[in-house]
Amino acid sequence: MATRAEVREYMRQLPSLREEPPKTGSVMIAYGVTLTLVVGAAALAFGLLGDSGRLVAAKPGPGDPKAGPAAPPLALSIPAPAPAAAAVPAMPAASQSDAQPPVVTSLKLPPRPASAGLPQPPKPGLPLGTPGVQGLPDPVPAERLAAAGWQPRAANGLPAPPPERPPVPQSFRALPPADTTDLIEVTADGLRLPRVSPSGWMPWLAYARPHSPDGPASRVGVMMINLGGNEQITRRAIEQLPGEVSLAFLPSTPDLPRWVKHARDFGHEVYLMLPVEDPGGPVERGLKPIETKVDPGENLKRLRAVMARAEGYVGLVLPFAGPVSQSEPTLRPVLREISERGLAVVEINAQRSSAPVHRLSVEYGMGYAQNASMLDFKVTREAIGENLDRMVNWATEAGPQQAPRHAFGVVQANAAAMDAILAWSRKLAEAPPRVSFLPIIGHFECREACMRRVHALRANLRR
Repeated sequence: MATRAEVREYMRQLPSLREEPPKTGSVMIAYGVTLTLVVGAAALAFGLLGDSGRLVAAKPGPGDPKAGPAAPPLALSIPAPAPAAAAVPAMPAASQSDAQPPVVTSLKLPPRPASAGLPQPPKPGLPLGTPGVQGLPDPVPAERLAAAGWQPRAANGLPAPPPERPPVPQSFRALPPADTTDLIEVTADGLRLPRVSPSGWMPWLAYARPHSPDGPASRVGVMMINLGGNEQITRRAIEQLPGEVSLAFLPSTPDLPRWVKHARDFGHEVYLMLPVEDPGGPVERGLKPIETKVDPGENLKRLRAVMARAEGYVGLVLPFAGPVSQSEPTLRPVLREISERGLAVVEINAQRSSAPVHRLSVEYGMGYAQNASMLDFKVTREAIGENLDRMVNWATEAGPQQAPRHAFGVVQANAAAMDAILAWSRKLAEAPPRVSFLPIIGHFECREACMRRVHALRANLRR
C-alpha cells in the first residue's frame, strides 16, 4: 500500500499529468490501472470505504466540530427502526457498475473515523437482541436465562406469544413416586387397574382434593357429569369452572387419561361414570354396561374395562336409580370389587331410595356420597342459578341445636350450566361466608368399617 507521503505527492502531480499530451493506448491503460490502484489505496487509507465495499462519504465522529455531523448509519438488510425525532439521511445512489449488491456475511456498523485521515479499526458486530436483527442466542443454560428475566422470542424475532392459561396451583397431595406406582396393578391381560397400595393408601383418598375445615359448617358442592362427549364443552369446564366443582367423565371419552390429568392440573376432583343398564336409554359407546341379566363374572369384566380407562380418579358414579341400583345380587360383586380396589361410589338418586347401595357401602367400608338435587331439570342459566341459590338456602337453614347441613347438586355438561355456576360462584365469593363450597369429597359418608381403613392411614394423611 502507498504511504501517505506518496499519495500526497501523486495527488499534487495529478493536474500536470492531465495537461500532458495524450499517450498511446498501452500507456493510457497503464495510467488507468495505476490511477485506480492509487485512488483505491487512498480511499482505504482515509476510511472512505464501508464494510460493504461501497464508497461512502468520509466524515469524522461527533467529537470533531470542523467537519459537521457524523455519517449516517449503513443500511442493513434487516434495518433497525430509526428514532421518530430524527430522520435518517438517504444513502447515495449506487453507480451502474455497482448495481450488484454485496453478500453480507456479518451485520456491522461502518468504521467511523475519529478525525479525518486516521483509519479506524472495524467495530464489533451488533449484539444479539438488537431491534430488527435476528440471530441465534448464545447457548446459555435455561435456569440462567430465567433468572435474568430473558424474554423468549419467536422465529421472526418478535416476542414469543404468551403460553396458554397456566393451571391453578397444585391442589392435591404430592405422593412419593413409589406410593403413586403402588396405586396401580398391571393384570396378566395388560389392564392397569387401581388398587390399595401396600402402605394402605386408597385411591379415593390419595386422589381426592383436600379441603380446609375452617370455613362455615354448612357445606355445598357441585358435580358436572357426563363430560367428554364434546371437546369444547369439556375444555371449558376444566379451564373455567372453579376447582371446587368435581368432574365426572364418560369412560368412553377419547384420550381420557389426558383429560383426567388436565382436570387435575386445574384443581378438579375427578370421577368416572359407571355404565349401567338403562332400559330405553342410550348405550355407552364401546363399553358394555353393568346389567342385571348377565352373570357376575361378566359384570366384573365390564367393570374392570371401565376402571382401566384412566388413572387418578376418586371413584365411580352410579348415574340414576334403575334396575342395577335396586338389585343387590347384581350390586354386591360390583361394589365389593370397587371397595377392594380402594375406590368410592357416588349415587345419583333423587328418590332417596338407595337402600341397597348405601347398605353395601357401609358393609364394605367404602367412601359413599348420595345426591338428590338435579340442578338442571330446566336447562337455562336462570333456572340453574335459582336451584343453586335454593341449595345454599337449605344448607343454611339448620338451627343452633341442629347438625350442620350439607348438599351437592348435579348438572349435565352444557354451556347454560357453566354460565350459571360461574355467576353463582362469583356471587358466593363476594357475599359474607354462609356456607363452605367444597368438592364432593367434602360430602362423603364414611362409617365404621370405612373409618377403620382410614385410621390405618393417619400417618400418611398428616403429610
